[in-house]
Amino acid sequence: MNITIKEIILVTMTGCIPALLIQHNEGFDKLKEFVSGATVPNYLFYYFLSFFLLHLLLTSFCWLYGYRFSPDKQREAKQKIIYIGEVGDSTLGIYRLASGLLFAIPIIWKWVEPDTLTNLQFFGLTSYAILFLVGVISISNINSWARKKL
Repeated sequence: MNITIKEIILVTMTGCIPALLIQHNEGFDKLKEFVSGATVPNYLFYYFLSFFLLHLLLTSFCWLYGYRFSPDKQREAKQKIIYIGEVGDSTLGIYRLASGLLFAIPIIWKWVEPDTLTNLQFFGLTSYAILFLVGVISISNINSWARKKL
């Protein structure tokens, strides 16, 4: 299965569907409570964001420039990608959840309370979701590539 399609399905299953289920069964107010309960303090948010960016940058660097190294250095770079991926895979679930919620929340919000969400806000929130999804797909692609080539 294509990694992009796999990640879209996983993001939908871990973030979008739970949000839709909560909204359908409990209402929009309970969904707001769920999202506010899912948020973390700023320092943890910045930790996960910095880890996400570090994971993305290091694996991208090794992936893009690893072929220029000697065979031993290439193997070492791939092992680093796999190691970073092992740590990152556990947080990749968090990234998938966040991406799914970032997709679901503006759509549900626009559907349930259309007067309280401007088109610009909707576009901004959806753009964040797309950027997050691209990051998740990139990390998953690079991790998959490193495991195949080792």
